[in-house]
Amino acid sequence: MAHSADCAVREYVEPTHSTYDIDLLAGVIYYPLPLDMIRVRSVLYSSNGSTFTDGVLKPMVITDLDDTYSLWINNTGNRPEHYGILSTPGTDGCFLVVWMPMASVSSEKVRVVYTSCEPENNTDFESVDDLDDWILDTCHVPHVLSQIYALEDAERFKSYWMDYLDGAEKARIHFANRYRSISPRGATGMSDGQLA
Repeated sequence: MAHSADCAVREYVEPTHSTYDIDLLAGVIYYPLPLDMIRVRSVLYSSNGSTFTDGVLKPMVITDLDDTYSLWINNTGNRPEHYGILSTPGTDGCFLVVWMPMASVSSEKVRVVYTSCEPENNTDFESVDDLDDWILDTCHVPHVLSQIYALEDAERFKSYWMDYLDGAEKARIHFANRYRSISPRGATGMSDGQLA
């Protein structure tokens, strides 16, 4: 329950961001993503593999490619244009879809900028203390208590859930604009109908 609360808080509040660099391979579309990922914020392209100033890939879903480029799976190009997420962020089967795949590569990379959390299967989660105590008190504790009382006491559930929503909104305002230069909110995340 604590990990579930932490993921929900981190996805909505976005206090923790990480990056993950991927070496592009010729003709490859799918690349595995790290387990601490909650939401992809942006994907940056680097033609030299060190400075990520050559462009930002546009988000897409596979059906967009199906509708626009009927033979997209066979296309290759000089640089990627779009990215998508295959499966649920934070799971073993989650992949970054990079389209258009490179026809040939030398040192090209993409950098995934994402909202991160501690993976549940990592024992480091037990010692996570990167958030201020007031966030734990106003967000995590009410979230966990709402889960505990969800089936036993509807009124207590609603009270704790409202406390969680109020605390999460205050925490979100606290962290607002810290990473505005990276990308706006609204990329693909765990709660977008994908939680297992």
